[in-house]
Amino acid sequence: MLRVTSDLSNLNTIRDFVESYAVALGMIPADVYGIVLATDEAATNICVHGYKEQPGMIEVIVEHDDKNIIVRIRDEAPIFDPTTVPPPDLTGTLEERPLGGMGIHFMRHYTDEMIHRVTSTQGNELILKKRIQGGKKP
Repeated sequence: MLRVTSDLSNLNTIRDFVESYAVALGMIPADVYGIVLATDEAATNICVHGYKEQPGMIEVIVEHDDKNIIVRIRDEAPIFDPTTVPPPDLTGTLEERPLGGMGIHFMRHYTDEMIHRVTSTQGNELILKKRIQGGKKP
């Protein structure tokens, strides 16, 4: 488990934590990249939108079962369920699209399952799952 303050300067620590676990599982590089990116987007959203760049905590737990790497990201920011956000409109050119709004899209794209639940302390837990292709158990 990793527990850090909700400061953008801690994103590298979060990325490294998830990456080292995924690599130890023997995940293919593209899937390591994907689960790290999805986790980074979630943590960034917590810092910027959840805590609104005010002090708070982010807890990251990485585990696995027989088929998946599972990343649990917990915070005490106001309740927000990213699984309810509609997909972005990708039909226009980059110049025509509004800035931002792609983080949740990337989380969905690079994971096989994304689950939100409200914790017993009225915080958030986002669970990201990615199937392990040909991996090993640490």
